[in-house]
This record gives sequence, C-alpha cells and structure tokens, in this order.
Amino acid sequence: MKKAYLCLMVLLLIAVPFVSAFYPLDWIKSFFETEEDSFTKIINPINNSILNQGEEINIEWDTSSFVIVEYSIGVNLIRLDEDGKETFGINLGRDLKKRSLKWKVPKGLTGNFAIVVKTNGQGIHGSMDKVFVTIKGEDIDPIIKSVAPDSGSLRAIPNMANDLEIKNINQFSTITISGENFAPDELRGNRIKIYPDSKEHYDIYFTLVEGVPQTERQLNVRFIDEIITELDFEPGKYEIYIENIFGTSNKVPLYIEEPSTPKVNKIIFPQENSALKIGSTYDIKWESRNIETIDYITLIDQTPKCHQSTSIPTSSEPRGEGSNGQNTGNSQNTEVTSEVCLTKGIILFKNVKNTGSVKWIVPKIVKYEDIDQMQIISGNDYKIRVGDLESSSFKIIS
Repeated sequence: MKKAYLCLMVLLLIAVPFVSAFYPLDWIKSFFETEEDSFTKIINPINNSILNQGEEINIEWDTSSFVIVEYSIGVNLIRLDEDGKETFGINLGRDLKKRSLKWKVPKGLTGNFAIVVKTNGQGIHGSMDKVFVTIKGEDIDPIIKSVAPDSGSLRAIPNMANDLEIKNINQFSTITISGENFAPDELRGNRIKIYPDSKEHYDIYFTLVEGVPQTERQLNVRFIDEIITELDFEPGKYEIYIENIFGTSNKVPLYIEEPSTPKVNKIIFPQENSALKIGSTYDIKWESRNIETIDYITLIDQTPKCHQSTSIPTSSEPRGEGSNGQNTGNSQNTEVTSEVCLTKGIILFKNVKNTGSVKWIVPKIVKYEDIDQMQIISGNDYKIRVGDLESSSFKIIS
C-alpha cells in the first residue's frame, strides 16, 4: 500500500509541471467557479445608451441559460458620480418572473446611471448583468426649505420600540422636512444625512412616521437607533441634507442642544425685602425653561409657629436583678417636654399655564379650596414657592 501511495505522489510531481506548461493553472479555478454574469444578459437598453426624460423604455434581459426553474428577477437603477462611483440606488422592480420591465424615465432625472438586472434562484448565488446609460434633460435636485423643529435635544429611539418617553420638552425624535423634489414613493425614498461640524458625515437610521402623508414636498421622519438603547446626539451645530436618485439637496442647519430638565430658574418678584400690602394686586413673576404648566404656587409663612410637645422616651437599658434579687432596671420612664417650631404653607395656585407670571390679590385670609386656610399676619416674613424654587423673604403689611 505504501509503495502504491509513493508511486502516485511521484507521478503527480512529474505531471503537474508538464501540464502547467501547456495549460495555465487558472483552468482548475475556472472549473469550480462560474462567472456571475453568465446566466443573465441585458438585451435592452444597450451599454452606453442615451435616454431622455419622459421616455418610456422596455428593459429586457435574457435568462434562457439559467437552469434553475424557480427564480426571480430584480431590477435596480444606480446613480453614478463623476468618477463612476455608485452613490444612490433604487429598486425599479423585484420578484419579477418575466423577462422585461417597462419604465418611464422620470422628469428631473439626469446624469450617469447603471441599470442592474439580478437573477436569484433557490440555493444558488445570484447572476447579474449591468449596462451604463446617460439620461438627458432638465436637472432637478431636491431642495430643503425648512426643518421643524430646527433646534432642541435630538433623541433617536430604540429600534423596534413602539414609543419614546419624552422626558424633556425640548426633546424630539421626529422632524418634518419641507421643500421640493423629494423622491416619490415609486422611486423608493430618500436618504437623510446629518453632518456635524466636528466630524465626518454619517447616515442616520430613520423611518417614515406612520399615518402621516409623505409627498414630494414634505417628509416626516423618525430617527432610530440601531441598537436597543436610546441615543442622545451630541450638542452642537449640524447640517441636514437629503440624497435621492435625483441628486443631493442643499444643507440646512440643525442645532442640537443638551437635554433640558424642566426647571424654574429664577423668581423675579417678589424680591428680597419687598413689602406687599393686603388688598393690593401684584404680578408674581418667574423665569423657567421647558415647563408648560406650573403644578403649584405656594405661599410660605416664614415666622415659625411654636408649641410644646411632650414625649416619653423608651429606655434602652435592659432590666436585670442585683445580688439581692431586686430589679435594678429603671421601671419608670420620665416625660420629656420640648418646643417644636414649624412654618406654615398654603397653595395659592394650582396647574398654572406657564406664561412667566400670575396676578395675585393679597387677601387677609388665604383659602385653598375647602381644604385649608391661613390667616395673613401683618409684619411676618413670607416666601413664594414656584414649582420647586423659593423666593427670597418679603413682608406682607396691612
């Protein structure tokens, strides 16, 4: 057995150089590999054809040598830049069973393109052919006129999430882009890009907002994070633009801010040491950010109300017996009296629309619904609390 194996190896060593001299070794590779284009051939249009806008052509191909019975055809149109690089592609037809497709060259489409026909069969690699065409006519690029909102905290929602909890009013995950020459549905859409000042541009994954019309003049899109977490974009100035089969739009600024927590920043009035008179009308004023409604505006009497409080402390010493068998623990607790001082507060307004101010007539007795009331005592120190922020101390006088 060993002798037979050695003889075979010797014959191979002698034969391979001899065969290679007459037949390049590439023939072995070509025997196992099949060119992708061999089963599909585009018949019309021919390579380097010139097409005109509005012209209806019949894209035809031959798949007669395709031996797989069950297969489907996909036809794509791909825009090429000046260097012949592919920049944007759309699907003209998919899952086709026939050998031709009628296509009307749309208005505004100009430049160099590739028409690609790809055949897919079950259990095999695709077979593909392409031809290059030039489309002549009026050049119409997409134009962005406005973006709304154009500032705020942009948050991409998790992929496959049904909703997003907006925690800050300046936060948004959808935008409306208005303009002209956006690709209609039959041209399979637009690619939105955001270009930060400090970084290279990158694609933003987005979906169309369901139930909202998408037209050639308006797009409503929702930004999506490809992973399952929410993604806040870094604050800064960005430029947003659109690429579609027609070309590239102008760039429009989009200002992305830090997510802002709703907050009352400052109480403008009453000021420190102000004197408010009972029966007079004043504007309680404040500054805030990202708040639609002020939950409560409260008046606080800073003069404490004190009273005596009596308690009986609990002894922590264990009870035990001495050498004479008598109880040595303290069997009687002593009462402790202390002074407790509290300030009084009462709600003046509830669920106030945040306009930055509210008028208040200073009463003798402040009543909150039928639940609580507080008498105003002339000369006492008071504070106003708007939301979670308190004002400086001021006095109320008769």
